[in-house]
Amino acid sequence: MTPASPLGILLVTARLDRRGTPTSALHLARALRDLGHRVVLVAAPGPLLRDGAALTGGVPVYAVPLAYRPLLDGWLLRRLAGALRGEGEESAYDVVHAQGTEAAPAASVLARALGVPLVASVLSPPAGGARLPRALREAAAVVVPTQEVREGLVNAYRFPRDRVRVVGPGVDLAWFAPGPPFPAAEERFPVVGMVSHLDPGAGGGVFVEASAGALAAGEEAHFVIAGAGPSERALRRGVWRRGLSRRLTFVPAETDYRLLLRTLDVLVSPATEEKPRFSVLEAMACARPVIASAGGSVFSVVRDGENGLVVPRGDAAALTAAMVSLLRDRARATALGAGARRSVEERHDLAARAAELAEVHRRAAG
Repeated sequence: MTPASPLGILLVTARLDRRGTPTSALHLARALRDLGHRVVLVAAPGPLLRDGAALTGGVPVYAVPLAYRPLLDGWLLRRLAGALRGEGEESAYDVVHAQGTEAAPAASVLARALGVPLVASVLSPPAGGARLPRALREAAAVVVPTQEVREGLVNAYRFPRDRVRVVGPGVDLAWFAPGPPFPAAEERFPVVGMVSHLDPGAGGGVFVEASAGALAAGEEAHFVIAGAGPSERALRRGVWRRGLSRRLTFVPAETDYRLLLRTLDVLVSPATEEKPRFSVLEAMACARPVIASAGGSVFSVVRDGENGLVVPRGDAAALTAAMVSLLRDRARATALGAGARRSVEERHDLAARAAELAEVHRRAAG
C-alpha cells in the first residue's frame, strides 16, 4: 500500500436511526468515498435504510442484526464477510471501523473474518466503571472526540496511550445548511427545542422545568422535545402535570431530523451526563443559537457568548434565564447563530475530519 493509494474501509454502525451516531456514519461514509476510498457500510436495519444510499451518495449499505448474539449473529456476520470477500480481491478491505461501542462486537467478528485490523470510535468511556468491551481492547486504534475522553480511557482503563487517536467531530456543511432567520416578533412564536435520545442523562426534566419558567415569565414561544427513550413516559407525565401540553410538543423520533433542526429557532442541550450530543454541532451548522449544559466536550464546541450560551449542568433556573435572554433579544440570538455556523465551518468540517480519520485507518492497516 502506497501513501496515496485508496483504502478499502468497512464501516459498521448501529441501527439506522435519523439522528446521532448512525446518521453521522452515513455522512462519514460519503465523505471517505469522496476522498477516493472504497467504502461499504454495515448497519442494523432502521428507518434510514431505505434512503441510506441517497444520504451516502451511493455507498453500498448492508443491513444485518448487530444485537450482538454470538452464535446466531456471529454466523450471519461471518457469512457476510465471505460475501464481501467474494465481491473482489481478498485485499479489497484494509480496515473495519466500528462507529461506537455498540457496534464494536460485530465489527470485531467482521475484522477477524476478513483478516484486517479493527478501528473503533468511542464517544465516551463506559459509564459507572463498567468494563471496557473486549472488542475495544483488541482494536488496533481507538478514535475519540476529545482529549478528555482519551485521558479517561488511558487513566481509568489503562488503555495504551499510543493506540488512542483524537479526531474531533465533523459535520456535513452542505447537508446541514443554515435554516431560516430568527422570526420577528410579529411573524410567529419562536420554537425552542431539545433533540436527543431520551435517556436519564439527557436532561429532559430540566428542559421541561426551564420551559415552564420561560412561559411563567411571559415569553411567547413554543417548546419541543424530539426523540424517544426510557425517560419519555415520565417526561410526558411531567408536562401534563404542569399544564404545558398546549405549549410543549413531543415530536416522534422518526421525524425528518434535518428539517427539525432547521425548524427550531433555539436548540437546547440540557444533558446532565457527559456524553457527546451530535445535535449540538448539527444545529450550530444550521446557524441555530445553542444553549448547552456545561461540562466535558461542550467546552470544545460552544464558547459562551460567542457561538452559543453555556449554563451550569442541571440548573433549570439558569436555563430559563438563558432561554428568556434569547427570546427577548432576537438580534443577539441571530448573531449567536451566525457565530455557531462560522465556528463549525472553521473547526468541524466533515471533509477535514474524514481525511484525519483516513490517516488513522492507513496507520492501522500498516
